[in-house]
Amino acid sequence: MEQQIEDFGKEYEIALQYSLNHREMYENYKKGIDQEKECKNKIDQLNKQISLFLQKENDYVKSIDTFIKEIDQNIALPKLADSLKSQIMLILKSKEENKNDKNSLNNAQIGHISKLVCQFLAQQSLDISSQELSNYLQKKIHENSIQDDYAFLDTEEMKAF
Repeated sequence: MEQQIEDFGKEYEIALQYSLNHREMYENYKKGIDQEKECKNKIDQLNKQISLFLQKENDYVKSIDTFIKEIDQNIALPKLADSLKSQIMLILKSKEENKNDKNSLNNAQIGHISKLVCQFLAQQSLDISSQELSNYLQKKIHENSIQDDYAFLDTEEMKAF
């Protein structure tokens, strides 16, 4: 029995030595598994961050594309409208001045007035025909009238302005 106890003691010593030797290896393996899990977690986090950045990049590109497509409406057209506004106001002012100038006599009125003036001159013993007087007045009115630089614009176009 003592032999068995001694044998068990030796086996116990061998098993203990084996356990101590392999305990260190076991701990190292355990640390390796933990490190592997940690690395996998970091890789997963980095992949999530990368996909988030890619999504943000796609959103940014879409917003830039939309902005570029709408730049005419948002920037160019308002600036064009502002620059054209003063030009249109000048055209309207010029047309209004020409309209006021054209409120003078038309050809029928000139002819009627010419007849009346000729009758008066005939009574005063001055001889001139109503046709000559009418032509002379039309010529003078045409010479004195302001030239309309915007005569090519119709009334409907002026209303649109």
